[in-house]
Amino acid sequence: MGKIIPAATRLAAKRAFVRTTTQAYGASIPTALTVGLISDALADPAKAAITVAAAALSPLLAGAASYFSFLGQGIPTEYDATSTAFSKPYPEDLP
Repeated sequence: MGKIIPAATRLAAKRAFVRTTTQAYGASIPTALTVGLISDALADPAKAAITVAAAALSPLLAGAASYFSFLGQGIPTEYDATSTAFSKPYPEDLP
């Protein structure tokens, strides 16, 4: 029986999840540490906990959105290895 989602699309979706999640963590962890722990922890520990929880969960949600976008819409042309979108020749390939 054939698979509904091609293997290449599933692999691209997994890579998109990892890339998006790590990029989002790279942006949210410093913010959570600065805002959540330093400024709010002294005044309101509950607010600091919510900030840290949001910083931990939002990158996962962004990664999941990217994953499901790839699964639902396929590999975008910009990411497709067989695409001609970025197929400009290198200087050494020119005659």
